[in-house]
Amino acid sequence: MAGIVGVLLAGVVSGDANPALAVGLESLTPAEYAPALYATRDHALQARYTADRASPGNGYGIVGEVVPSFLLDFYDRIHVVPSELALGNLAGEQTRQVSVWNAWRDRSQTLNETELVNGDGIWIEAPGDEPLLFAPLQERIWEIGIEASGPPVINAVLSFTFEDVGTITVTITGNRMLAWSIPPDWGRSLDESLAWLTEVQEPIGGEELRIPLREAPRRTWEFSLVEGNRARRLLEALLFDWAARVWALPVWTDRTLLSAPAAAGAGVVVADTEGLDFRAGGLALLWTDINRYELCEIAGVEATELELVRPLQAAWPRGARLYPVRTAWLTDAPTITRKSDRVITSRARFMAAEPCDWPAIAPSTTYLGHPVLLDHRQESSDPTAAYPREIEVIDGSIGPVQLVDESDRSRPRQSHAWLVHGRAQRAANRSLLYWLNGRASAIWVPTGTDDLDLLEVVPPSSIVLNVGWAGVAQFLAAQPGRRHLCIERRSGAPLFCQVNGVTEIDADTEQMTIDEPLGEELRPADVTRISWMMLARQSGDEVEISHYADSEGVALVETGFVLAAGEEP
Repeated sequence: MAGIVGVLLAGVVSGDANPALAVGLESLTPAEYAPALYATRDHALQARYTADRASPGNGYGIVGEVVPSFLLDFYDRIHVVPSELALGNLAGEQTRQVSVWNAWRDRSQTLNETELVNGDGIWIEAPGDEPLLFAPLQERIWEIGIEASGPPVINAVLSFTFEDVGTITVTITGNRMLAWSIPPDWGRSLDESLAWLTEVQEPIGGEELRIPLREAPRRTWEFSLVEGNRARRLLEALLFDWAARVWALPVWTDRTLLSAPAAAGAGVVVADTEGLDFRAGGLALLWTDINRYELCEIAGVEATELELVRPLQAAWPRGARLYPVRTAWLTDAPTITRKSDRVITSRARFMAAEPCDWPAIAPSTTYLGHPVLLDHRQESSDPTAAYPREIEVIDGSIGPVQLVDESDRSRPRQSHAWLVHGRAQRAANRSLLYWLNGRASAIWVPTGTDDLDLLEVVPPSSIVLNVGWAGVAQFLAAQPGRRHLCIERRSGAPLFCQVNGVTEIDADTEQMTIDEPLGEELRPADVTRISWMMLARQSGDEVEISHYADSEGVALVETGFVLAAGEEP
């Protein structure tokens, strides 16, 4: 029969010293400690308690070892909590607490010295003068204040030296930031750039491979400054002292106003935050003047308010400006033009020092498994189109020049621009740009031009469209980029179809065969435009946004699209 070898742990023997009891409890008699319990256990009354050993009344001695437990890990030592203060990006002055607890149950401890190394801009408020005596199980609290002024990088060490224990340290790390509190001159546009990075492998034939290399785009802002008097002096002082540091840059385009006053000490500010760049864990700026502002950390974002990590230090009136903030650095030193001894002009360019995320949302209308871009483009400037081909020129310099069309197909390109107005349109357009993800995502893009004229009524069950002659049968022959149609109507959603064949009827008419019936009658008078449609991706990874006002005004967004090689069905 199998046997089990082990040790049976004996229970507590009457009279044994209990190491879990503090000195105060050791001094109590059994009757004082638990009279009801001990009244029923006469053997417990026979023991006497001492600080170091037990002497049972029956005269027997006990020899043994203390079994390791949580007790020995937790007590009889000094606890300093927290052991590290990771401040992150410091927005204004912060106050933190450090707890020092003497976890000895029967021994006092003496703190001889508290030392702060590399503590410029940090102050400490101790609970008493040194040497400082800690009674058994006594806790004391140190207040640690970190000021906004000081070195840009915080890397301090706070040490507590005890007479019997030695030195225990607390590291303090973080980055100091200063808010760029000087608003842009809206006489010129504020230009924003979103730059993704995509590796694109374009084959001679077949489908191209696109690999996104950034989780979020690099974001830059460039804006003009026209300043005089104290704003001019402040600008030059900031550039003189802080040009190489990280700034707390307000997103000037996303201005909102406080809907109600905010008192000093408040943990919430009330404002409309819909469609703006506020985010939990980020920063916000309350602003009424270039030298009256407050940076605050955001704990949570609701549609009508911001919850703050720490209470406000100052009171703010209803109507005070509220901006989301991104950490950013100057890409180069701005050049100042002195218009007079009191007025200067300049142009500053910042790049975000943190990832700038935004919800990525594709258009809701789809065709053959891909979204369709139905936003009408802005044509304040003339749109452009090109039809490049992969042509290799073979020239030996002494004979005829030979051209080789390597792919035997055109790669249509076209420009596209949106004029967006108000927060809702701006937010929706930004979500589309984030979904496009630079050159990574494919989308159906109509030419936006009147490419075909419908000549006759198309019955619901018909797959034949008679259109005005446009050279489709002779030149296009259902090539990629010219075999899908977007039919826009005066009422109702657009219709999409694939052209399977084209026949030239006469000099004025061509007949198209589509893949399936449209399902409803289509009259020429109901059609506003028939455009060719290509499955495309953006032609570049960078998108330019020109803000002519803040989020409630107008912005112009410009990009371009190119046929996604080999992907179009």
